[in-house]
Amino acid sequence: LDAFSDRVEVSSYSKISIYGSTSYLSDEFEIQVSHDDSNWFELTDKYVSVDYSHGQFGLTLEPAFTYIRMKKAGTGMMATSDDLWAICSGKK
Repeated sequence: LDAFSDRVEVSSYSKISIYGSTSYLSDEFEIQVSHDDSNWFELTDKYVSVDYSHGQFGLTLEPAFTYIRMKKAGTGMMATSDDLWAICSGKK
C-alpha cells in the first residue's frame, strides 16, 4: 500500500529542504509536485536516498511548483509499520 505525506504549499520559497528519518531502512520515497493540489506528478529527476545504516534522508530543491508531498512506495498488499518523520523547511 502506498502512503502519502501531508501536502505543503511552497510557492513563496526560493529553496526548500526535506529531511528526516525512517526506522524501515529499505523505504523508497518519491517526491510529488502539483500546481493545483489535485493533480500530482512524480518529480522524476529527484531521488530520496535513505542512509541504510541510520535511516536518515534529505534533499534540497528550488521549487517551480505550488505544492509538494512525499510518497512512500508500498511493499505489497499489506501495510507495514515503521517510525517515519520528515520536515519541510524553506528559504524565502
